[in-house]
This record gives sequence, structure tokens and C-alpha cells, in this order.
Amino acid sequence: AVCGVVVALDARDGKVATRGWTVTTDHDAVTLARQLAARGAGAVLYTDIARDGTGEGPNVEATAALARAVPGVEVIASGGIGSLAHLRALAARSEIASCVVGRALYDGSVTVHDALAAGGAA
Repeated sequence: AVCGVVVALDARDGKVATRGWTVTTDHDAVTLARQLAARGAGAVLYTDIARDGTGEGPNVEATAALARAVPGVEVIASGGIGSLAHLRALAARSEIASCVVGRALYDGSVTVHDALAAGGAA
């Protein structure tokens, strides 16, 4: 089996954030994703850090736009997922490969079984 590289790309308002999210750079997340794809990244884990841990919903539009910018690279949505409706919104976007659900599982807002069903993997 071939081991692909997943690159984590954290952003605030479309700009790459570094140093534990304490520094927001001038680097555009989509541009960096394209550069990473050109260098062979197999997937990009895209976290909208303004939404991470909030449960208020993922940034579906920004994630989908990033995914369209890097065809052939799997884009994984992260940040803000707090309900099955959020999972369904992501699943409805074919350009988004998958997502990370964290806090919603820990606090019981979403169960693993229901998350898999909402994402079409049940």
C-alpha cells in the first residue's frame, strides 16, 4: 500500500494560521493548497480555526472552494461541526472528501453511528 501525505492547513478568514493558531499570516489558504498539491500532497485537512470547537457549523463554502482549487486531492473539512445537519451539509458537497468530528462526539451532540449515517457511510 502507498502511504499518502495529509497536510494540515489551518486558516482564519482564508489566511494561513501558524504557531498554534497565534499568528495569522498573509498567505492565502487556497494558494498554499495548490502549492502543496503540486508538491504531491495526497490530502489536505482544512480547519477553519474561527469555527473550531464552536459547534456552530463548518465553513462549507470555503472548504468546497479550496477543494475545487485542488482537483485530485482529497480535502477533509474540520472545524465547527456540531450537528447532523452540519454533517449532511458537508456530505452534500461531492468535492469535500470527508470531515473531522471532535467536540460534537465528546459532548454527545452527535453519535458515531449517526455521524456515519449522515455522511453516507453507514
